[in-house]
Amino acid sequence: MNQASNKLLSPDVLIEQLVAIEDNRYRWLDEQVPLPSRERDELNELIDRYIEALLSLIKESRRSLQSSDQLPYVIMNCIVDVELLNRQRRQSFRILPFYEGKVSSGDISILSPVGRSLLLQENGALVSVPAPSGELLFQIRSISMHHPG
Repeated sequence: MNQASNKLLSPDVLIEQLVAIEDNRYRWLDEQVPLPSRERDELNELIDRYIEALLSLIKESRRSLQSSDQLPYVIMNCIVDVELLNRQRRQSFRILPFYEGKVSSGDISILSPVGRSLLLQENGALVSVPAPSGELLFQIRSISMHHPG
């Protein structure tokens, strides 16, 4: 399912994502966790960290001409290829932006334990996710921008 291509990582794509986050942030928070709570505060902090990381990535993409759409860390609307180490299996996910409601096969929400754990992790990182069937141990193998169509 890897959607990697020879497209350049465009600051415009990242800016569009930043605008969508700013436009939808509080509506999304109200839909997910309508009352003040620890969970709402944690989600708000996650969005703050995400915006900070996205701004940094925008600056970096403007400074350097990248020859591919590879990303240094997992962001929303990217394709992340992982190896599930304790099951010896590779898998690809698209990290679904919180403001996008259409879910397809291979999409994973940032609200899910796996999505939250992968978000902002670097290529090569080992990521542990508690699951009912036991801990899942992922290693990120590649991260690329999703290009629909």
